[in-house]
Amino acid sequence: ARLFYPYGVGEARERLPSALCQSLLRGIPFELRCPTVRKDYVHVDDVALALACLAASPDEGLFEIGTGLPVALGSLAQQLAARIGRPDLLALGDEPDVLGAQVADARSLGALGWRPLRPLDEGLDELVAHWMEQCCPPSPSGA
Repeated sequence: ARLFYPYGVGEARERLPSALCQSLLRGIPFELRCPTVRKDYVHVDDVALALACLAASPDEGLFEIGTGLPVALGSLAQQLAARIGRPDLLALGDEPDVLGAQVADARSLGALGWRPLRPLDEGLDELVAHWMEQCCPPSPSGA
């Protein structure tokens, strides 16, 4: 199994989606130098389902786990910043994308019946809610 860019609650704090959420929620500016880089972000729940599908299959070979859809990092960052309500803290640089789109070819996994179920919007909402709770917990009642 070749995983592309898993994201979601429980990912390392340093990974782009979580690092961005934490920074903006704390009021710290965030600069994304290469906003045109395109990656295939796949929700961790979909990764788990893909791995379970592979474990149950007698097929062998290379299986790429991803959605097959490229997402520009600048777009991902803007979506997160909008959800957090701090687009003013996001700076997009102008360094070029020198690698090209990094997107899974999930056809072989799809032939086994796997399809990603978690839309990016839903996963980002969940991630923002998680970091809001971690970075900005609600005040105890009566305080």
